[in-house]
Amino acid sequence: MHKKQFNPDLNLKYSAYTQTMWNRRYKESIFKNTENIKKDPKKKDRYKNQECKICYYVIGRLGGAAITSTECTMCGTEMSFCNTCTDKYCIDCAKGFKLCRHCGGDIDDVNRRNREDNCETLL
Repeated sequence: MHKKQFNPDLNLKYSAYTQTMWNRRYKESIFKNTENIKKDPKKKDRYKNQECKICYYVIGRLGGAAITSTECTMCGTEMSFCNTCTDKYCIDCAKGFKLCRHCGGDIDDVNRRNREDNCETLL
């Protein structure tokens, strides 16, 4: 069996260049996401989609390519999705409690004291 000769000039140079390029892109993405979270430039669209800032600006929605059905964890309404990345709440429950439909966090990143008191009125 012939052993491959390691060429440190070629492999290390390419590997370092590639990783540095990805690191720069990742860093730019972090800065852009941070700015979007602070300024919330697409607030109207975010509210229309009933999503918190993190789900809207930061988290990518990749899932397996399969039609997926799940129930709203609050009211039990069946929801269908075109992939396996499903929402936690249906749009009605999310709007009623001012929650992100995907992760379940507050849509405005606020702790609302009276949320538990209103549970029975929606359901």
